[in-house]
Amino acid sequence: MIISLTPAITQKCTEIKETRREKRFAALFVFLSLAFIVIPTIFAIIGISLTFLILPAVFTATALLILSPILISQQGGRTCEQI
Repeated sequence: MIISLTPAITQKCTEIKETRREKRFAALFVFLSLAFIVIPTIFAIIGISLTFLILPAVFTATALLILSPILISQQGGRTCEQI
C-alpha cells in the first residue's frame, strides 16, 4: 500500500515546498518594497542625502567599466615564470 501511495506523497510534498517558497518570495517582495520606501524617507528625515550614498557606487561602476579591458587583457598576459 505504501508503494502505491509513494507518487501521491511525493507530489504533495512538492506542492507544500512550492507553496512555502511562494510565501517566502511574497514576504521578501513586501519587505523590499517597504524598505524601498522607508529607507530613503529615514535618510531624508535625518538629513542624509542619497546622492552621497550613490556617488561612490557610480564612481566604482564607472571605474570598473573603464578599467575592465585592462584587467581582462592582463589575465592572459605573460608571467615571470613564462619568460
